Amino acid sequence: MIRSLLVVLLSVVAGAATAQTVAIRSGWQAEFTRLVFSIPPAVEWELTEAEEGYLLTLDDPTVVYDLEGVFERIPQSRLANLTPDGNALKIDLACDCRADAFLWRPDRLVIDIKDGTAEDGADTVVASDGAGSQSPPAVADEPLVRLPLIVTDTAHSYEVLLPEVFHERDEDQIAETERTIIESVARAASQGLIDAVPASATEAAPPDAEPVEVSEEPPVPAEGLVPPDIGLVARTSIDRDLANLAMPFAGGTIETACPGNEVLRVADWGDARSFHAQLGEVRRSLSGGAGPLPLEESLTLARRYLYFGFGHEAAFALRSAETTTAEVAMLSDVAMIIEGERTRSGILETNIECGGSAALWAALALGEIPSGQDFDRDSVIFAFLDLPQYVQGAVGGELANILLEHGDIDASMIFLGRTERATDIDSEGLRLASIDVEMMNGDPRQTFSELLNLARTRDRYSEEIILRIFDLANELDVPVPRDILDLSAVYRFEADESPRLRKLISGEVQATLFAGDFQRALDIVNEESRRIERDHLQVLNSSIAFAVAREVDDVSFLTFSLEDLPRPLLAGAENAIAARLLQHGLADAAQDVLMTTPYRRDASERRYLRAEIALQLGELDAVGDILTAMTDPRSNRIRAEALTLEEDYVGAFSLEGPEIEGTEDTEAAWRAGAWERLAESDIPEVKAVSEMILELPPEEAFTVPQEQAPAGPGDPAGEADPQDDIEGPLARSNAILQRSYESRDIVAQALERFSVEN
Repeated sequence: MIRSLLVVLLSVVAGAATAQTVAIRSGWQAEFTRLVFSIPPAVEWELTEAEEGYLLTLDDPTVVYDLEGVFERIPQSRLANLTPDGNALKIDLACDCRADAFLWRPDRLVIDIKDGTAEDGADTVVASDGAGSQSPPAVADEPLVRLPLIVTDTAHSYEVLLPEVFHERDEDQIAETERTIIESVARAASQGLIDAVPASATEAAPPDAEPVEVSEEPPVPAEGLVPPDIGLVARTSIDRDLANLAMPFAGGTIETACPGNEVLRVADWGDARSFHAQLGEVRRSLSGGAGPLPLEESLTLARRYLYFGFGHEAAFALRSAETTTAEVAMLSDVAMIIEGERTRSGILETNIECGGSAALWAALALGEIPSGQDFDRDSVIFAFLDLPQYVQGAVGGELANILLEHGDIDASMIFLGRTERATDIDSEGLRLASIDVEMMNGDPRQTFSELLNLARTRDRYSEEIILRIFDLANELDVPVPRDILDLSAVYRFEADESPRLRKLISGEVQATLFAGDFQRALDIVNEESRRIERDHLQVLNSSIAFAVAREVDDVSFLTFSLEDLPRPLLAGAENAIAARLLQHGLADAAQDVLMTTPYRRDASERRYLRAEIALQLGELDAVGDILTAMTDPRSNRIRAEALTLEEDYVGAFSLEGPEIEGTEDTEAAWRAGAWERLAESDIPEVKAVSEMILELPPEEAFTVPQEQAPAGPGDPAGEADPQDDIEGPLARSNAILQRSYESRDIVAQALERFSVEN
């Protein structure tokens, strides 16, 4: 197996390289800065003084200097810059310093940059002696300092931190590589990352088969090929952990049954003694030594930490275990829950129907109780009451919130009451859960006041407090105080680009609009426009536009719509701005506002607005085209206005509704001569004139004069009317004159009500 691994390794790294990469490792001490170069063995090198520093030259034209990470580990107080120039490297200094160079190993060149200039008469050139065996300079007269990378124990050498140099390996190096591979395979096998494949994978030859010749030298695989079977199966830590999740417990397996209560019974993990006494006992029982902890010792230490509510410390102990099991995964998730973090493995979430401790931690891992699940709330309550007080204080508030969302107020109050008595921890989750319970059983306005006090008196809470204030203020229709808005701005500045940021911005903008500070709302959106998505930006801009169109004075509105109109906007917001611009007679400006494609109800409103724009612009023919197939009262009113401008009063009045609704309709009826409708008017003068006109004979009614041709012989018009013989023209004139006296005052009063310019 080892030979197979060697074949794989050598097939990857064998072959001459076209370039020699010189990796550089940097280190810093108070007295000097050190650079360690991984140079090709036996290469000639030279370090000479140059302008602003030194020049390192390697006698190999193929070398390439790798500067990555050099300045990440050291300050630039001594070393200013490194500049490659072919096989030379220019070393610029940032101080009055000197550089010393020596060969630490055949393939490791060390350059120390020390404070102070070179003494008079000292060599300014340092070079190899040709054999690559130069020793470090004497340091007897210099103070003893801790030198990085200078170690004698190769087992703990920093050499592994430097890239290997491609060169021919001798027997010692091959033996060392083989030993390293064996140790690596053994370590990976102990961690569950490598398994041996049984020999049965290849069919054995029958006993009577002829022996197969085996060459003494194993065949070297072609370049790029890997032997198909080396007797090992490798897997990642994720694959390993997923496989371990099905390991059996005392009460069953994770995949088939609920774990026994002893697995998650936190109360059994400690006793009444102090934390220091119990933890000291556990630490004294540890086997000691470097490296991973035995599994059972790691679990014992983690359980003791969890008993006292120390989640981070327990998680560290579990990560130190020599192997990972299902129980390790479960306790790791419990530790994260205690610290208020989200779980990762998902191993607890499947136990929501198990009851007891398993269901309790499953609910906390899920953050809710899924609908349709068989949740045993009584066993969960008993499991919670059995927890140590430190753990109750850590998870009680969150558990109360979960039960409150589930509609179980009684259980939520039990958790809150026990948590408040068990610990003096003033956690945010506990306070929020208490406030939620009070709101459901009391006055929401009192709850709003408590939230304000909580945000003002507490040094630091998360943005959840501010979001609750925004939601409740919107529900109660009350303003948010200015100091809370300022606090929200601080949280918004610190928030990352997440749903929390969106909620903070939306809540702050709505609260600012409610307070009537439209300019501040616009400033908030402009400030955060680069951190929010376009759709969210469009919604925020539109909410500001709606508020401005409805509430601000004319001067502020015109300034906003003509100079500061934000983009993008929803179609509905554009409609609201355009409608108010039309009220001011600004049809051109209203037309410029309408840019976004509308849908559904906004599309109908857009057609009305475009028709009104055409009406104000005098494009009367376009009005009918825009309102094609629309027969509702509003479209008819717009058409009637267009016909009125064309002096078609009868056509305009025919489009009006059957009811008389104010002076405009009465005037239209007057112009159209609709005396029957005007006779039903509530205006006495209009009613009297209409009735008088209706009483006139048809030939005396108000009609447009028509020219008539002279009557000819035989024409009926030329024959005398018998009525003329009875009454005569004088009698008819006297009757008309009498009626005129009676109606003169009525007509005068009626004419005062209407315009006669048309």
